[in-house]
Amino acid sequence: MQQNILRSSNVTKIYFVFTDGKGIERKENVTIKYMDKKNCYFVGKSINSFSKPKWRAKAKIIIYTPEGVYHTEEIIHDVTFSFQEMLYKVDVPKIWHFKQLRSGSRKQIELPIKIKFSDDIEIIAKTYDIAIGGVAVKSDKNLSTVHKSFPAECVVEFPAEGYVNFPDNKL
Repeated sequence: MQQNILRSSNVTKIYFVFTDGKGIERKENVTIKYMDKKNCYFVGKSINSFSKPKWRAKAKIIIYTPEGVYHTEEIIHDVTFSFQEMLYKVDVPKIWHFKQLRSGSRKQIELPIKIKFSDDIEIIAKTYDIAIGGVAVKSDKNLSTVHKSFPAECVVEFPAEGYVNFPDNKL
């Protein structure tokens, strides 16, 4: 996955970090505009009082995903800019370093879940993913601000095939 992280649909944010020609360190939120076998083109918002980086300046590329953070360092080959956007050209990174943000990995699995609040409001939904430290839920019903702030009783129902050893396959 590391080689294809730039093409992954799991990318939530990409930052391009570099020092401009005036010596100011910049951390810009970017997206991928285009990528071929040799070069990557990142695009971001136009920067006020921008000064092109010096020749062969280094840039850190930081990519956030639900699993963790990927980062690498490349040399900037070119920067073009207009009133609306900046275009950064670098080589396609060959080596990515990875740091997991969670204490455990998340597994995408859809299981029935029942969430019951102290005011007797009950939501029947499905899990989106599950991990040791928590679960993500998707539902057609929106939670109010009040309900997002208070604890609730949640029951996750596991398949009867014996994945877990819970009474009635419920946790």
